[in-house]
Amino acid sequence: MKKILFIFVFVVALSHAHGQTNFFTMFDNCKLSMLTRIAADNSNNLYIGGSFSGAVTINSKEYKSEDGRHFLCKTDASGNILWVVQSSAVVYDILFRNPDILVLLPYNVSANIMGQTVSSAKDNFCLLSISCEGTKNWIFAPEYNSDNVHATAVKTDAEGNIYILGEFANSVAFGTKSLSKIDERNAYLVKLNKSGSVQWLSQMTGGNSFITGIWTQSMTYSDSNHIYVTGTIAGNCTFGSNKISTKQYYFSNGGIYARAVFVATYNSRGICSDVKIFITEADVADINVDKSGNIVLAGHFKGAVGDVDFATSYFGETAVKATIDPIAGGGPSEDSYVAKFTPEGKSIWTVRSTGSSTDRAMSLASAPDGSVYISGFSFRNMGFSSNNKKIENMVNTGNSDKERADGDFYILKVSSDGNIDWFKYGGGAGSDRANDMIVSSNTLYVCGFMSGNVVFDKVSKNLNNTLYNAVLIKL
Repeated sequence: MKKILFIFVFVVALSHAHGQTNFFTMFDNCKLSMLTRIAADNSNNLYIGGSFSGAVTINSKEYKSEDGRHFLCKTDASGNILWVVQSSAVVYDILFRNPDILVLLPYNVSANIMGQTVSSAKDNFCLLSISCEGTKNWIFAPEYNSDNVHATAVKTDAEGNIYILGEFANSVAFGTKSLSKIDERNAYLVKLNKSGSVQWLSQMTGGNSFITGIWTQSMTYSDSNHIYVTGTIAGNCTFGSNKISTKQYYFSNGGIYARAVFVATYNSRGICSDVKIFITEADVADINVDKSGNIVLAGHFKGAVGDVDFATSYFGETAVKATIDPIAGGGPSEDSYVAKFTPEGKSIWTVRSTGSSTDRAMSLASAPDGSVYISGFSFRNMGFSSNNKKIENMVNTGNSDKERADGDFYILKVSSDGNIDWFKYGGGAGSDRANDMIVSSNTLYVCGFMSGNVVFDKVSKNLNNTLYNAVLIKL
């Protein structure tokens, strides 16, 4: 069998200001690979999830995608691969919890996880605890008969307890604790102790049709011992004893509920003390809480569909209008955002994109000084606007004549008071995506993939002999 190399890693070394950009490549000539999730330990070693196709040789050992096309690997801070673990299940989330790594792995019916077969009647997930040396500690999963269970995020607290957020169809059971469907869409938040034993299980529910209900996305744990859960809702929803509804638009042939980004607050005993709508007509990708307890959200918005408030979303009480896309029939485009709110949901500041085509923030990271980063992708062109600066007409490196041109990869840094510090973008003629990021020891790592004749931050690299290339950017 012809061998291809596992990962092409495109590492960009940048200063936090506008320093010179340098890059080097590792595992060249890879035909298809991508990075999806990243975590870092206290020594700046990286734990990266992704996918590949073909056969690869790493440190004199061959890996074949037929044995598991998804992987988790450990690298040092310079990107040198130290070990690789293959899996038939995609790496959906990764978290460093000293002294182990927690990995969320969704699967359909069955999967082989480090030599252990996990199975379920329908879609399910497992949580893998793996040592920093790459050996399996334990695997936790919902009970076999749980019905179409999905996990969207995993977090830990200062004591090492584990919180998993997700959704289920008709029922879910974790050990002796179980939940059953109430409304159309149902979600859960479960707490495990540091050994993986279930402590409590909470339910969220809502909706009466396939376009209404709850969609969970992310969560974070604060120094005040609160768990903040975020996602989108449409229609009437219930979080414990708290009820919340979104606006309903009426048309000649019926009505439709608006979508909105919610933030629900849980205490360490699993009780929801509050839930509020933070942004209307938007989607959310990630959430963080700063040292003052303010909430930072990142995602994309498109605004309302009706004649009233057309293309407008409300960030708290502040109206923000989406950019109009002239190619897509003059309707609103999807615009990226990063926004800070008080715990009560009042807007402090919003930074949003201004390109006339679809762009999305895929991940969010916070630095010790309170500044935040978002990364994602944009079609055709892009720009950003904040209180202090506008960046406009940054032309996509892909085919800009398409309605949905192949996207470019971008990274944006915003100060704690909502001002744009810097913006970097680029890619090739094919698809480029920034999927995840993390700040470790004042260093930012961003992972994703690029393709084609790449130009990133004005530095060029010809990758036309490859399809997708795994990308790790270091700032």
